[in-house]
Amino acid sequence: MDAKETDESALKSLWGPVLAKSVPVQVYVEGASAKGKKAGAGIFFRSESPLNMSLTVPGPERLSADRARLFAIHEAVQLIPSDKNILVFCTSKMIIRQICYSAAKNTQLGWPGNNGDIFKSLVKLLAARNASTCFVHVESRADNESKRAAYALARAG
Repeated sequence: MDAKETDESALKSLWGPVLAKSVPVQVYVEGASAKGKKAGAGIFFRSESPLNMSLTVPGPERLSADRARLFAIHEAVQLIPSDKNILVFCTSKMIIRQICYSAAKNTQLGWPGNNGDIFKSLVKLLAARNASTCFVHVESRADNESKRAAYALARAG
């Protein structure tokens, strides 16, 4: 991003055009961390979906719930065909802000920070997609069955 380029145009340049449209695939992601030593990621599409999964999060010594959520998004995006729109429901405003508003700047900086490895890989995956990916913030205390299911999967990871 050069000095003349606005944040908005830098993001458009990073993500590219939407070439395919479809009914969005909805996915809830959640993360759980046990005292920073182990973290699990939960991915929930719908009841009985074979795509629902519980994963153990790889990474550095200190594993956070946000790293687990980010890993869940990364893995969920890979499960959905590139020509299908995605609607990701997530409890982390920070992750949503980083992807939706700060991705161009952080890509230029090489994604510094503890979760830069996952952000960097996720941005490449999202930029290669032909359909849109949208993010929706879900309150962590929301009484939402799908969110609870994603959290249960994360705790099992």
